[in-house]
Amino acid sequence: MEEVINPLSNNAIKNILQTAQALIGRSTIALEREFPRSRRKHADSNSYFIKYKDSSIIWIPNIFNVCDMSLVQFHHLIDVQSCCKLCNNTMETLKPNLWIDEDTIIQCYTEASGQNNFLIGWKYSCLLR
Repeated sequence: MEEVINPLSNNAIKNILQTAQALIGRSTIALEREFPRSRRKHADSNSYFIKYKDSSIIWIPNIFNVCDMSLVQFHHLIDVQSCCKLCNNTMETLKPNLWIDEDTIIQCYTEASGQNNFLIGWKYSCLLR
């Protein structure tokens, strides 16, 4: 029996990206309280994992325990393509698969395993200092 894939709506993708953007600049303590479902990716890791039905958000704190980047992973290729289209339509394109808006930058890249990721960070890294 073949698995039925229900693609995420543009609003759902937008909400996932906005959630990942909202994590940036927040302390680990605040994020653990706000997202009690988040778990460390590995026991000895400082990366946290928030799992949704068709996607995941990984937030990565820096040495000061402030989240300075997050990673969005979609479980289906059609959602990755929809996210790229949404970014192309709503953000300024710097290069292929690299977009910016007022304060964040998003890069889509593919790992050696074939997993597509959307790396989200602040446009101006000096804001973290």
